[in-house]
Amino acid sequence: MKNMKIIGILFLTFLFINSCRSDDDSNDGNSFCEKERVLNENIENITAELIYLDSKNKYALRFYPNFPTIDEVTYSVLCIQPEGISIDDAVKFTGELYFFNSNENFNPSVGGENFYFTKIEQIQKLNF
Repeated sequence: MKNMKIIGILFLTFLFINSCRSDDDSNDGNSFCEKERVLNENIENITAELIYLDSKNKYALRFYPNFPTIDEVTYSVLCIQPEGISIDDAVKFTGELYFFNSNENFNPSVGGENFYFTKIEQIQKLNF
């Protein structure tokens, strides 16, 4: 009986320690931003909307292709929220889109969604 209690306590301690460990998507985002990824393309003067992806705990710029189809949308995932830009603000940006690594859990949940890690070179809030 005493051994079972010790094993139970060790097991609960193990679970507690594992639940407290930070992973690559920690709040500081440093390891997320520093991962090596493959460049997809350079983009210039793209009009987009800043959103927050609740399921990923990341900010992203959402935009549609030049020749949109009904169900196609691109999410440019960012390290941090751009300074001076709020959620739902329209922006024009230039930057680099990188493919996510297969182990990063950025696979689209539905067809027509595209996720890219994005390094912003220039961003400007649009005022309408």
